[in-house]
Amino acid sequence: MKRKNLKRSLAAVVASLCLAGMLSGCGTPKTQVGYIRAERVMKESSQITAIIEEGNAKLTDGQKKLIELEQKRAELGEEEYMKQAQAMQMELSRINQEYTEKVRTTLDGTLEEISKAKKLDVIVTNDADAKLIMYGGVDITDEVIGKLQKK
Repeated sequence: MKRKNLKRSLAAVVASLCLAGMLSGCGTPKTQVGYIRAERVMKESSQITAIIEEGNAKLTDGQKKLIELEQKRAELGEEEYMKQAQAMQMELSRINQEYTEKVRTTLDGTLEEISKAKKLDVIVTNDADAKLIMYGGVDITDEVIGKLQKK
C-alpha cells in the first residue's frame, strides 16, 4: 500500500468533510475550523501504522506470489500465465483498496468524535506541502493521534 495513495484518500476525506461543514455552516456568524497535520497522524498513530503495516504485509505476500508465477510462466503457457497474473493483480488491487478504506474509516470516526466535542464546523489538512490555514484555526493533530492510540 503506497503512502501516496493513502495521502490522496485522506485528502479526499478531509475535503469532503470540509465541503459538508461549509455547506451546513451557511448563515452562521463564525465558522470553527480545525486542522490536522496528516503526515504526523499517519506516522505517529500506532493504529493507523498497524493497519498500513498489515496491508503492506499482504501486498508483499501477493507480490511474492506474482514472482513465483513469473518463474512458472514457461510451464504454464502464456494464456494460463496471463489469466493467473491478472487474477493476482486484481487481488492486490482489492487488498490495497480494503486497507485504504480501513484507514479512511478509522480516521473518519476519530475526526467526527473530535469535531462534535470541539464544535468544529470544518476540519482540513494543513501539512507543510499543502498549507491551508495560515492564521487561526484549531490544531487537533495531537488529539487525533491520542484518540487513535487509545482505540
